[in-house]
Amino acid sequence: MGGINRSKISLTIYNQLEKKGLLKSITVLRDGKSAFKEKYSDLYVCTINAYYHKNDFKLTLENGDAATVNRGNEDKLLVTFGDESKKIKQDDYFTLSNVKYKIIDLGNVEDITFDMSLERV
Repeated sequence: MGGINRSKISLTIYNQLEKKGLLKSITVLRDGKSAFKEKYSDLYVCTINAYYHKNDFKLTLENGDAATVNRGNEDKLLVTFGDESKKIKQDDYFTLSNVKYKIIDLGNVEDITFDMSLERV
């Protein structure tokens, strides 16, 4: 039995998103410290083509007989797994449509895609 052909699946997803014109070019940046403990900001990490979307979520809290349902949106970024996207780390950031986003979680899905969770900064 063969395993999952991850690169073929990732390429298929990328091609479908590109066909529909849903991909955006995004430059990912990073803040950090140099070897000499000097702070630096806006260090270039990579440029990727990715799909920005909002994920609906529901949160149900139960307390005895009562329940509360909270609905909301979570900002997400879908990126295919590749050499460039492997450079991205948690707490990197980018700007899209004049809004700055920080990457909270990479959301690695079987080394096929990253479905990253974002926070507006």
